[in-house]
Amino acid sequence: MNWAVASLLLYLGLAVEIGLRGGLTIGQSASPSVMFALVALVAAYAPLQHALWFAFLAGLAVDLMSPLAPLGSGEAVVVVGPYAIGSLTGAYLVYLLRGFLFARNAATLTLLGIIGASAGGVVALAFLQVRAITDPGVLFRRLGIVSVLLSAVYTGLPTLLLALVWKRMLPWLGLVDPSQRRYDRMGQGR
Repeated sequence: MNWAVASLLLYLGLAVEIGLRGGLTIGQSASPSVMFALVALVAAYAPLQHALWFAFLAGLAVDLMSPLAPLGSGEAVVVVGPYAIGSLTGAYLVYLLRGFLFARNAATLTLLGIIGASAGGVVALAFLQVRAITDPGVLFRRLGIVSVLLSAVYTGLPTLLLALVWKRMLPWLGLVDPSQRRYDRMGQGR
């Protein structure tokens, strides 16, 4: 995987996500995640270690750029970890499911993005709930399973848009389409 291009993609994805977060929000907190759309697409094509590192860095960037406002009159707090671990979980799930699905289809990649975003969002929500239980002074506003799942479904939109151009980006990222991968006698890809 070409990490220079992947870093640029992470930076652009974070800029788009932060820039469009307020304008595309449904209700109080359901918004699409461009970062997880990128994580799902990388996990669908990259080797496991590369997909997990990409997911961790993307989740860490979302954690650092998404301060959570407590319910009381306190100031916003940056909680590092929930979205990073959620992105790792979602990326691993996409990695496991990619062998069962026809990955050349944009609709399949969109479905992988929705499934992975759902799993990652639920894991991040669970970590934030545990944080709220262990520290009763910090109860965050955006905690809700409905908004997490609605955001995951809404993440399908940027995933679909990115999936339409993703095949052209694979050589730049140094990734290979699994359908074009050659195998030797032992079943190992070259």
